[in-house]
Amino acid sequence: MDLNKIKSKFEGLNLYVQRSLSEDYWEIVIYNKDITKWENGFLEVLGEAVKPKGVKPSPRHQDLAKDHGGIFPNQTLYAKEFDTGIVISMFWPWGNKTHTTVKTILLKK
Repeated sequence: MDLNKIKSKFEGLNLYVQRSLSEDYWEIVIYNKDITKWENGFLEVLGEAVKPKGVKPSPRHQDLAKDHGGIFPNQTLYAKEFDTGIVISMFWPWGNKTHTTVKTILLKK
């Protein structure tokens, strides 16, 4: 899976900031007013969240996210295995309730 294919799902949606974009790592900050559109896009590509917001992360969730800041109960984690590796995406809401950081990573095999 190429992260650019995932990125193309969101063309036309506003970003607050794009922090990083590479072949295997994409970090952006989005507006919460558009969060449903972002969640639906990730749902199409990665399926249902493996750790929804409000659910305590399991050891497997922590293992997937550990090298990229971890995952906490107020955050969302998507994950799906592809031929090239596992793609994870984490939604980290900000305290200001206006923005959310989204990190999408290809964990190569």
